[in-house]
Amino acid sequence: MIVYHGTDSISAKNILENGIDLRRGNKSVDNGAGFYTTPNLTFAMQRARTAAVRVSGFHTDEAVEPVVLEIELDMDAAASLRVREFKNCTYEWREFVFYNRLGWRFLRKWKIGSENHNLDKKYDLVIDETADAGVNDLISDSRYRKDISDWKPVIEQIGKSSRPDWDKQISLHTPQAVRRCIVSVKAVHHEALN
Repeated sequence: MIVYHGTDSISAKNILENGIDLRRGNKSVDNGAGFYTTPNLTFAMQRARTAAVRVSGFHTDEAVEPVVLEIELDMDAAASLRVREFKNCTYEWREFVFYNRLGWRFLRKWKIGSENHNLDKKYDLVIDETADAGVNDLISDSRYRKDISDWKPVIEQIGKSSRPDWDKQISLHTPQAVRRCIVSVKAVHHEALN
């Protein structure tokens, strides 16, 4: 299966030369810290542009360009891994995204005992929809709540992205997933990136 990872030129060079380092990813994301890919090239190109703009603010001494990496995944190898797949935007999926984005500190603070998250990397690979952009504000607001007894109405506000160019995501969370599933990685040069 061919999937894509949108990133900046500095990160792309590092991945191509040194491999995927799972410690470098953002921790407050839909499925927990990991390496995120999508089967949608348009979505990956958008993510690459966003990453290049963000990173260029820190690297003023060199040009930072958007880069899309094309990755061949061996999904047959995933059969031997712990895989979590959400086929629809169910309450269970919303809760999973919410708890992963909220993080350990806040799960402990609010005494949320649910195991419906991947903060402990219990899943090597997660396949699901991409949450809408509004989830960032929802998480930020939730972290500063003083007293709440029922998270359900908050969690129910999370939705799948309504953007037509956003698609499913396949995220790898453990070295085993990277080692077993990734067959090849190469940079894709696409006119739409310029």
